[in-house]
Amino acid sequence: MNTESLRRVYQGPTEMRWGDMDAYGHVNNVRFFDYFQEARVLWLNQAEVDMTDPDYGFVVVHISCDFTRELGYPTRLLSTIDVTKVGRSSITIVQSVCDFNAPEIVYGRGNTVMVWRDHQQGHACPMPQSVVSRLLSGPIDSMKL
Repeated sequence: MNTESLRRVYQGPTEMRWGDMDAYGHVNNVRFFDYFQEARVLWLNQAEVDMTDPDYGFVVVHISCDFTRELGYPTRLLSTIDVTKVGRSSITIVQSVCDFNAPEIVYGRGNTVMVWRDHQQGHACPMPQSVVSRLLSGPIDSMKL
């Protein structure tokens, strides 16, 4: 089940808060990881992945961000998620934080690797095909929900 492609599975607005700003007058870099997390959680919820399951679920094993442009308040934001690789027990995604009104303006872009984990055994295990199908059924556009 290995694929090397780019597939949009989520896009939706992201709320910027005044408190996200730092002393330099732009959004603090660490806030991008919060924006990424919010988009991932919305995507997983909309794909009906039960994140409270005590037995199985995703854990983030890698996350990175390239800060491509300063971001100041107020800016209306759009978060996107594109799947780049699906493995036996992992999924790799590219997450972007863009200008809502001009999505070609990207403020930050990062790679995230999530692993499907058996929480009781404490190790990775194969993702159920039903989970993969729901994750790839996008694009999930929360702006239309």
